[in-house]
Amino acid sequence: MRNMLTASAACCVMIIISHRPFDFVVTMLLCVLAQAYEITGRVILLLHRIRQAISLYKFPENSGIITFSISHSEIRSRIVLIIHPIYSAMQRSITIGLIILACVAFTPSSLIMQAYADEDEFGIEKLYPTGDETWEMEDDDPKKAKDGDDDDHPFRFGTDKNIEDLDYKGNGIWKMDVTTGSHEHGARMHVYRPDGEDWKNVEMTGYFKVLEGDDQITMIARHGRSYHANDGCEALGYYAMVDMDGNAYFKKKLHHEDGGYSDRVAEVEDAIDDLKGEWVGLKFVVYNTGDDEVKLELYGDAGDETNDWKLLTEYTDDGDLEVHERDCARPTNYVIDEGQPRATYRIDDSEFEFKNLSVREIEDED
Repeated sequence: MRNMLTASAACCVMIIISHRPFDFVVTMLLCVLAQAYEITGRVILLLHRIRQAISLYKFPENSGIITFSISHSEIRSRIVLIIHPIYSAMQRSITIGLIILACVAFTPSSLIMQAYADEDEFGIEKLYPTGDETWEMEDDDPKKAKDGDDDDHPFRFGTDKNIEDLDYKGNGIWKMDVTTGSHEHGARMHVYRPDGEDWKNVEMTGYFKVLEGDDQITMIARHGRSYHANDGCEALGYYAMVDMDGNAYFKKKLHHEDGGYSDRVAEVEDAIDDLKGEWVGLKFVVYNTGDDEVKLELYGDAGDETNDWKLLTEYTDDGDLEVHERDCARPTNYVIDEGQPRATYRIDDSEFEFKNLSVREIEDED
């Protein structure tokens, strides 16, 4: 509202100093346009917030719920296409030029930037507000991890001996070949918090294109420090998984010995299109909702950075999810409600491309 009043005051000043009837009429027209432009900016922000709220729920087909298929960039582009020619046609008037400057200075650019500020450095939408730490993959991180030059670097490969080939393709895209012939061996890309603390409530993001192979894309949150140390007791974590047919589900792991995994839970068939040969974005969100309760959410963007995030599946671990065998002095239904050192991306026996990996600590929901 303050922006609208400021723009109106600027318009009034322009009217007073204008001595030409044409400029007077056009100035009035631009005042109306400025007000409409302000309202449009607020509508964009409102649509952005509504879209974020809708993305938290998965509505069944034919439910009658209407969702927005148009992206933020498309909305912005269409507004520019409408307004820019009008401005261009009127630039012959000095008064109108001043009005344009007033509109730029005082109308909704700040609001539009606020709507678009909820994106990471790759331009990927954030679903939850950022907390106190963020890691975003830089172009040379995989090479550093493969070379092993810096043991303290946040991004590390856990099974680099399985990597047959690792090439940078440009534009932030890396290609990796881990066709090991075994669904138990492949790529483990571990992310440690840059500040050395544990990841707890997180939003993990990545884009992947599987070229060869039929394994799952796996993202692991609250992942323990080691698979084998302390008799495998540190190899716990929550697993979000999408197979090549587009089926999505979760698992829990409490130890690295036999029986350490749970069965699949919250499985949704055909949650996303087939993954083979196509870019797909995945987000795994994990956060505590109360005492001994952890919420798991898996989102997908069926495209190459389209930012059309849809909830694929969700689950709340309140102690009902059990692994098959007890070990490490933990009950089989142990809830991993504490932070752990790693967040991990995993693909076995495949050749694939990846980009835009990020892990963010999100604001605590407790």
